[in-house]
Amino acid sequence: MKKRAVALFLSVLLLFTLCPTVFAEDVPTSGKCGDNLTWRYDEGTKTLTVSGTGPMDDYGADYSYDYTPWFDLQHEEAIRSVVIEPGVTSIGNGAFQWCEALTSVTIPDTVTSIEDGAFYFCTALPTVTIPQSVTNIGIDAFSICKNLTSINVDAANKNYTSVDGVLFSKDMMVLYKHPGGKSGSYQVPSGVTSIAENAFAVCESLTSVTIPESVTSIGEGAFAECSSLTSVTIPGGVTSIGAYTLELCESLTSVTIPASVTSIGGFAFYDCDALKDVYYGGSESQWAQIDIDNSQYGNYSLTKAAIHYNSGAADPKPSTGFTDVPANAYYANAVKWAVENKITTGATATTFDPNGNCTRAQIVTFLWRAYGEQEPQSMVSPFSDVTDPNAYYYKAVLWAVEKKITTGATAATFDPNGTCTRGQAVTFQWRAADKPPASGGKTFGDVADGAFYADAVKWAVENKITTGATATTFDPNGTCTRGQIVTFLYRDLA
Repeated sequence: MKKRAVALFLSVLLLFTLCPTVFAEDVPTSGKCGDNLTWRYDEGTKTLTVSGTGPMDDYGADYSYDYTPWFDLQHEEAIRSVVIEPGVTSIGNGAFQWCEALTSVTIPDTVTSIEDGAFYFCTALPTVTIPQSVTNIGIDAFSICKNLTSINVDAANKNYTSVDGVLFSKDMMVLYKHPGGKSGSYQVPSGVTSIAENAFAVCESLTSVTIPESVTSIGEGAFAECSSLTSVTIPGGVTSIGAYTLELCESLTSVTIPASVTSIGGFAFYDCDALKDVYYGGSESQWAQIDIDNSQYGNYSLTKAAIHYNSGAADPKPSTGFTDVPANAYYANAVKWAVENKITTGATATTFDPNGNCTRAQIVTFLWRAYGEQEPQSMVSPFSDVTDPNAYYYKAVLWAVEKKITTGATAATFDPNGTCTRGQAVTFQWRAADKPPASGGKTFGDVADGAFYADAVKWAVENKITTGATATTFDPNGTCTRGQIVTFLYRDLA
């Protein structure tokens, strides 16, 4: 979080605030902010509007204004609303940082990138909506937005999603940002493998956080300045606690560190003066082998605490045998089950390719094997693209057609190498299970009544095979990965 840079800036800012300020008549209210972009300010509505085509200029995100064209308006806290008009493709680095009166932001679906620090320290901003077009959200884009309670993402966005206002990668494996204004306790969803840099930074009302065993990576500054946090348990698959991870957590009294940790970065526990107990999963000799960066006494709070050896975090789960399936991945048990039951042998002898797209041939083959590799009644294929009896999926496709699990991509083709969508995957499973009825239950905004997968989705949710892509969407047209499909099968059949 570069806290020392922040402190220096705050000192300068304090000098400004102590001096009388007058809204000068020559304060600019329009100008350029990109090669083909202009901006204008309406004093009556306190709205700054950006118009034109292309990217905005960058203004630096090292916690300084670097003199944006609207610098004086920022200083006067005169900007209450920002409207980015269609045609703009990026919101520049540090563009609206320190706009402390900002309460509303409109981002069009032409914007593809929100750069580092774009809305840093916009302390009055309550919510923000990310359109479907955004492919990049920079570090600290919404950090220290102390009243921000919800980051909403358009359901059609292919890169990001949000659950209860928290920003994740679309596959729910990376937690990018917990809004600074959310309070109370928070449980990171199972299946998340990475907590991004500064993800919870300056969440001052966060009182507790539960991190699942699926998490194997925690970014620098992830929990910095969570001043109400009293304890943290690091999961057993984490090997490194990065710099600034828990710095300035002034209420932190205990931390649980697993034996898997081999390094602790500089200032990871800086000024955690209340820290009294460290519960370590290994022995005293193992603790001594951890590379703890205590330069400038940045981890003094950690080194002075009482270390309780051979306690705390659970050991990592048993290995699945594949180099690309972490023991704590949400799909690890499913992969292990699928291999043990000969549903799959992996992509290679040593890899499973969990994030690879699951093809239509693979899904029907997994199902066929899961249901006992039943012999099809006829060995004659109805499809022009399924003609080789030696293909691994040949019998599976014929069986799936006979069982009315699929009728093909068209009347004449199956499209074995086509990617399987999430809607198709749960529909194939539902049909293989003889279309069991499902009550109304949970509904999703992107699952229309009458869609071929609608009943299958209801059944899958009711039977806890899936909870959806987000709390309100299922993403039926999204690609189903190999990790996801074996997890669906495992939850259904194991």
